[in-house]
Amino acid sequence: MTDTCDLASVRGDVEALLAVRDQITALKDTEAQLRARIEHAMGDAQDGELDGQPIISWRVGAKPRRFNQSAFKAAHPDLFAEFVELGEPARPFKVVAP
Repeated sequence: MTDTCDLASVRGDVEALLAVRDQITALKDTEAQLRARIEHAMGDAQDGELDGQPIISWRVGAKPRRFNQSAFKAAHPDLFAEFVELGEPARPFKVVAP
């Protein structure tokens, strides 16, 4: 695998990707503002309607249950090691320029 690649042949795609990412950020900000206003309007209600039809559900879910891997490893290191499986390394795609 090489370390560096010149992306001049896909410059337009890179520029379009950067523009889309900016649009996504702006849309996420707008979504957060709209959601906050709707949540404020709903108060403690679990369901919201428009024209008599359910449109928003905002309910409290069950408490999540999580396995404390660190505590288990400290308490039972041999058993922990017996069940550890190594996966394939990831290759994350990151845009490092603004």
